[in-house]
Amino acid sequence: GETEFLYQLKRVKPEKGTLCIFPAGYTHVHRGNTPFSGEKYIMTGWLDMVALRDAHRFNGYTGLVVTKLDVLGGLDEIKICIGYDFDGKVIKYFPTTSDEVARCKPIYETHEGFPALSDEEWISMADLSRSEGTGYAAMPEKVRHIVERIEYLSGIPVVSVGVGPDRKASIAKVNGPFDVPSEEVTF
Repeated sequence: GETEFLYQLKRVKPEKGTLCIFPAGYTHVHRGNTPFSGEKYIMTGWLDMVALRDAHRFNGYTGLVVTKLDVLGGLDEIKICIGYDFDGKVIKYFPTTSDEVARCKPIYETHEGFPALSDEEWISMADLSRSEGTGYAAMPEKVRHIVERIEYLSGIPVVSVGVGPDRKASIAKVNGPFDVPSEEVTF
């Protein structure tokens, strides 16, 4: 169960650069400070678009900031949950009770992964996006595809993408709220 999973997770001390696959579909990539830091462990998983759209329906988001995109580098494929198998029926809405949620199995859309890049390469890309005003065009095509797919499926503009642990490692959407001239950036 979940308790046993968390107990096992606390006993894991992966080496830097290790891809760890845990029970229940949790995937962890250990690079630098992500996702393991000291005694704190962060559970990560694939983006659940159904839950995101439901949260958007209640909160009315005007923009998304996608973080930790860099840690997906080097994976063969990247998945996005686009619906659930609920007792053999495909649903694209978030169930109303915890019992119904527990009976759901995610349905994934699978995308081709992209190569791993060093922190320095990501920061250089982010610097280039600011200095040349290119925004997401500075990112490799496969990375842009993931960002564009998130925008399309959610119906919410992605206004910034985090690509590393450094404060400079973010790429703003052209004409978005974080698109400011490089000389005005305050990091």
